[in-house]
Amino acid sequence: MRKADPKPIPKFLALWKKMIPASRTIFAKMARTTPGNLRQYAEGRREITPKLAIRIEKAINELHLPPITRMDLNETCRKCEYAIACRNAAKKGS
Repeated sequence: MRKADPKPIPKFLALWKKMIPASRTIFAKMARTTPGNLRQYAEGRREITPKLAIRIEKAINELHLPPITRMDLNETCRKCEYAIACRNAAKKGS
């Protein structure tokens, strides 16, 4: 049985649509992938792996774009006990 296609991640898709082609290329290089691959992830054609989610999160932070976390991008990261504890600690510190 074929696995269902992933759904687009609204935050990531909105960010992707706002970028101009030159920005997309820079962003892709920083995330160590290609603009074509990022487009497929943004449109929900491919699922973002945990490692790629981390690279995307770091690239977003370095470019000072609206924050999107690895937990927004990947189901495994969303369920990670460590990530949940870090998010809760950050909320307490706010």
